[in-house]
Amino acid sequence: TQVSSISLSSAAAGEIGVINNGDLTLSSLTSGGTAAAIYASTQFGAASGTLSLGSPVSVSGSLSLLADTGMTVNNNVSAIGDLVLASLGDLNIRPSSGALNVSGNNVLLLGANVNVGSASSAYGTNIGANGALVVGAAGDFTARGGSGINAYVDLQGDAGAGIVTGGDVIVAGGSGSGSYSSVLGIPDVIMVVGGTVQISSGSGAGANAAIMARAPVTIYLDFPLLSSGGYFVNGVEGAIVDPTGTTGFFADGVPAVLGQNFLVTYSGLLAAPPPNFDSQLVSSLNDQSNGLFSGPPGGEGAGGTLEEDDEKKKLPICGAR
Repeated sequence: TQVSSISLSSAAAGEIGVINNGDLTLSSLTSGGTAAAIYASTQFGAASGTLSLGSPVSVSGSLSLLADTGMTVNNNVSAIGDLVLASLGDLNIRPSSGALNVSGNNVLLLGANVNVGSASSAYGTNIGANGALVVGAAGDFTARGGSGINAYVDLQGDAGAGIVTGGDVIVAGGSGSGSYSSVLGIPDVIMVVGGTVQISSGSGAGANAAIMARAPVTIYLDFPLLSSGGYFVNGVEGAIVDPTGTTGFFADGVPAVLGQNFLVTYSGLLAAPPPNFDSQLVSSLNDQSNGLFSGPPGGEGAGGTLEEDDEKKKLPICGAR
């Protein structure tokens, strides 16, 4: 297609697929089928291929939303099956007129930079995966609380959470009361980070920030481009929690312990994940880290490039768990 906006509806079983030449607003989408894929492309000389949502989107199967130059998600998105939000430009997930909810079975977020919430957000943002939650960013991944009351950011993977970046991981509370920022993996969190990990509390009451996992040995962090350090809590390198014990790295509800349930490596090889760790999450993380760290990062907030379009379409982590 070559349109600026589109509305799609299908009650039948099967799939919906649309490749649009240029920018696209998905005005509405209703699908009773097994899968839907919408792609805003720069084919055939289009100046840009950005994708935005004009209304909430909910499908009974799997959903892939893809864009060449940028994607903005400011309406609710839910899929009973797997959900992929992928952009060769920045992926911005930010509420505009109320609490924002993004959910699916396995959830994969990809972008040049992946930004969840913002310092000016007035509402909360929830991203939840019944299976694995995976974030891949060529540059930075930022989860930031906002300025409104309860303008929190909450990301959760019920079969584990994985983060791969060429740049930094930034988890920060906001200025509003209750505007915390949290990344939770059940049972574990795996991170491969080309830059640094920065966890910072905000100025609002209760605006804490945390990376959390729920298991005895739970947080795995590798820095393939560093030889030491690399993780900060409220600006203090090597800290695991802040003096109040409310911001930082947590395992099974309490501050993590380096070398016991917080395993940090610098060899480019993660400590071996536990036997119960979701195999699809490990496979997807391997795919992302292989793409990002095939060469050194270049430029501010950038580390390699995401896969080309045909490779990107292979990324959904669909299938039975």
